[in-house]
Amino acid sequence: MTNVQANSSLRELVWMTFALFLGYLSVAMSMPAVAVHVSQRLGMGNVASGLAVGIAFLSTLLSRGWAGRLADERGGKVAMFRGLFLYAAASLLCWASALPALGHGAGAYLVLLAGRLVLGLGESFALVGMLGWAMAAMGATRSGQVMALVGTGLYGAFAVGGPLGLWLLGSSASPT
Repeated sequence: MTNVQANSSLRELVWMTFALFLGYLSVAMSMPAVAVHVSQRLGMGNVASGLAVGIAFLSTLLSRGWAGRLADERGGKVAMFRGLFLYAAASLLCWASALPALGHGAGAYLVLLAGRLVLGLGESFALVGMLGWAMAAMGATRSGQVMALVGTGLYGAFAVGGPLGLWLLGSSASPT
């Protein structure tokens, strides 16, 4: 690999990592906010809150094989973009769960759960796709660099996302 190709691949990897960071930022921001929303605003208790948070991760675990097959058959780029599309769809569902027409009961909660399930699918496709795409772009000899940047993107998003999500939830609360 020439220096020009290596620099181009590294730039591409940094952009992929940034996209993954933004995707996981949405996951991290929602974790504490969903728990607080379900327990305090919907009044559904801690078990319902835990389910609303955890169902996204269950969905992620159950869909990793599906995401891996897509990445293997159609490429990492296709899988990653499918994941980003699913993130957007999940955002719309979660937003819809807060619409006044659904009220503050089971309807809003079920729509939120559907959004969290779709978010888990998006996580699988985005992460597996990014890894496949990045490994193909960087080559096997630079897989450590890929993993280091992926870890930085993921854990950086989780470090920033939780506090940011709670801050946004607090700033959107109605004054009493």
